Amino acid sequence: MEIKPDPWHRLIAIGSIVSVLVVAVGLYLSNEADRAQLDVTLKGQASDRYNDAVRQLNEPGREKLLLRVGAIYALEQLMRNSPPDQPATIEIIAGFVRLNSPLPDAPEADAPQESASRPEHRSDRRARLPMDVQAALTVLARRNSEEDDRAVLTPEGIANNQRSGDGLELPNTYLRGARIDGISLNGADLRGADLREVRMSSARLRSTQLELAKLDNANLAHSLLHGADLKGASLRNATLFGTSFWRADLSGADLRGVTDLSSSQLRCAVTDAETKLPAGVEPPPVGASLHQECLSLTWTD
Repeated sequence: MEIKPDPWHRLIAIGSIVSVLVVAVGLYLSNEADRAQLDVTLKGQASDRYNDAVRQLNEPGREKLLLRVGAIYALEQLMRNSPPDQPATIEIIAGFVRLNSPLPDAPEADAPQESASRPEHRSDRRARLPMDVQAALTVLARRNSEEDDRAVLTPEGIANNQRSGDGLELPNTYLRGARIDGISLNGADLRGADLREVRMSSARLRSTQLELAKLDNANLAHSLLHGADLKGASLRNATLFGTSFWRADLSGADLRGVTDLSSSQLRCAVTDAETKLPAGVEPPPVGASLHQECLSLTWTD
């Protein structure tokens, strides 16, 4: 006996399938809408936290010191969560350092000066960087420099659209005694900066502008100063063990008192008659940086 299919059952089955498909599409669209709304909410919250951190960073006064430190670390976390925002964040943090730690109006006296109230040197008090400035430098030192892009801040505080190494503009800043081991400052502007007693070992300073910078007693061990501009810089008594000066310009620089520098470290550097070297260290021949062996990094110390 042949059983003919019931057209009504067929229509009901088709209707059930269509209903399931409609529900599935509706759930998918609803989830996408919820996801988009969540994304908008999270971005809004991040923007609010960013604005709050920037506002707190501008809170003046010693009583707001910890608030500013917290704001700096909040900006670091936001920068890590959103790498595309790193350039703008770096501009703000570098600007904070520049504005809050300029060179003193009058040059510091190297000779100790005793306070009338207690036997403390004025230079010692000034040598200690404020906690918020050190925190800002710490964040700059441990950032992922591969995310830097067009983070250039001019001395007037105006960002431009050209990449300049890691884009840190800190000329004429007071960074004495800073602890920034391993920092990347490739292409940075540190002209005239006071970097005395700074701890900056294993730093990357390729093409960094350090003209007339003070680096006396600084620790630059194992750092790379490839192509760095050190004209007129003072590096007296600095720690330079394993430091590479490949094609660095040391014209007029003062390296007297350095005890861990070898002639081979300078064989591809640029020096002139005004360069002051420690006893036993020979300057490279004139034009040595243009010799074939110095046109590419094919040697190591």
